[in-house]
Amino acid sequence: MKKVIIGGRLIDGTGRNPVDNSLIIVENEYITYAGEINESVIAEKCPDQYEKIDARGLTVIPGIIDCHIHLCGILGKDVRDWVLESKTQQAIVSVTEAERLINCGITTVCDVSQNGLYLKKLVQTSKIVGPRIIACGRGLCRLGGYIDFSGLPVEAINELHPWAVICDGVAEIRKCIRKLVREGADGVKIWATSSGVAKRPTDTDQHYSYEEMQIAVEEAEFIKMPIFAHCKSIQVTKTALSAGIKNIIHGGELDEECLELMKQKNTIFMPTLKTTLDWLEYNYDEIPLRKNLNAYPGATIEEKEYNRIKNNFKKVYEREIKIAVASDTFCQAVTPYGVTTLQELYAMADAGMSLMDVIVSATKIGAEAIGMSQFIGTIEQGKLADLLIIEKNPLEDIRHISPENMSLIMQNGQHIKSDERCIDYE
Repeated sequence: MKKVIIGGRLIDGTGRNPVDNSLIIVENEYITYAGEINESVIAEKCPDQYEKIDARGLTVIPGIIDCHIHLCGILGKDVRDWVLESKTQQAIVSVTEAERLINCGITTVCDVSQNGLYLKKLVQTSKIVGPRIIACGRGLCRLGGYIDFSGLPVEAINELHPWAVICDGVAEIRKCIRKLVREGADGVKIWATSSGVAKRPTDTDQHYSYEEMQIAVEEAEFIKMPIFAHCKSIQVTKTALSAGIKNIIHGGELDEECLELMKQKNTIFMPTLKTTLDWLEYNYDEIPLRKNLNAYPGATIEEKEYNRIKNNFKKVYEREIKIAVASDTFCQAVTPYGVTTLQELYAMADAGMSLMDVIVSATKIGAEAIGMSQFIGTIEQGKLADLLIIEKNPLEDIRHISPENMSLIMQNGQHIKSDERCIDYE
């Protein structure tokens, strides 16, 4: 399977200037050349039997990477539904979630759910269509924490919750992570705070101790797995960073000390900006009464919190701390699969990030966060051929990265979606 993509504007994901008239050669799963068009290269490496893809007037970018998603298959919006819905039903629905993602150009995801452990294998063996899945299995939560507020028995939650398990203390955390590894997990997620959905004043306070987080890091490092921490407060972010966790999800509050630690430790920040801003309208939880909220413009608490969240993001970006795309998609009814990931790109641009930096965050930085930068994230020689051909230039408007503008979606060198114009080169 040998292909050559000719004449497109190449945005390779590294942050380098685009190549306006490019040539990309794909052999089997891998990219063997990516750069300026070169007639001698075409003559030498692209004989007539190569499939020629016409990208003239179009833009080529790497496939999008979403570093935080839940392929859990839930239909209901109520937290009790998440546990009480049929596991078989959720597993079936999760297959459609994976398909929605790949059809929006998301070629790789880091998933936190029980289903992802199985979906990963089905995608790898081409039994179903979906993104490449870095599967964390279920994340770790403490007793009385994020998932333990539905009133259901702990045993039922641990058996049936689609994306988290209750786990306390150093010994339990060590054993739980080893069990996840046995099940085929590629990463670890811990809820270092809750999310506010329990509507308790302490929901954004620290839920795991330094020692508990440190042991999770130690276990992850034993087999070189990435580890991610859900952090909603300043103190817990500092604790997570000090314990050695480099992937910070949400980062709901950050002060100067946090920012300095993030810079020192080469942290990757995953703001889940779109979902966090929308959360103010979902009415899932009461808005935490943040300190100094009155320092932000707005006539209501919601408006002030909206501006505080965007300012929080801006401070990270201005410090040149690495930022990756993470949508926190968890339910089709609330956060549509694929669409929410792309809306995260749009939200980051709207918050002041340059369009090139948005693309780098959605590709190169995402690959680094999930430990896959050797294989994906950029369009370069030796990388897997995950790429999108887009009809319009995303450096003019990031919203050009949308399903209706995708002429071709390629994963591992295989066409997931392609139109006739692209494959009819003359």
